[in-house]
Amino acid sequence: MTNVEKMGLLMALYNGLFQSKAQNTDITAMGVPSPHVAGGIVMGRWFVNGTLRGFDFNVQNGPNLLQLRMIEQNPDKTDAAGNRIYYANLAHQGHCIAWLIDRKPGGSFLGRIQAGQWHPSQLRAVVPATPQNQQTAAALVPPVESIPDIPANIDIPDYVLIAVANDEEVPDGLDQY
Repeated sequence: MTNVEKMGLLMALYNGLFQSKAQNTDITAMGVPSPHVAGGIVMGRWFVNGTLRGFDFNVQNGPNLLQLRMIEQNPDKTDAAGNRIYYANLAHQGHCIAWLIDRKPGGSFLGRIQAGQWHPSQLRAVVPATPQNQQTAAALVPPVESIPDIPANIDIPDYVLIAVANDEEVPDGLDQY
């Protein structure tokens, strides 16, 4: 399968999924024909107790059999605190979002189609919290070694302290006094 053929199949499934949703029809009655899938047609199915539409399909990709699932974004998906997650909020607002998932054990999210555009999944950068990677609040404070000590017995006039406290840079970068 070429990339063009793969994207053609994914877009046909995406369009079928949201066509079924817009027309409020039973997704199991919908079939998307494709010469690239086992059986020549991908039949729709319901997920999550009949609330989400999607497709399970197998595609031969060279020597590998890809076991894939396309499923619409659950508009009611919440995090542990009960807040609607980002993509659920978008789906709740009417955005058309479908996820492509590898169905094999240990499979992962391969990407999503949103508003007709393919977005591959991005690996999140994670840095383990080891002692050498941790920063303490003290490490975030800039060093003060270069600031000279002001002797306690020097009488600095108030107008100097006020001028320094209100010091502003002028456009050429030089102090105003």
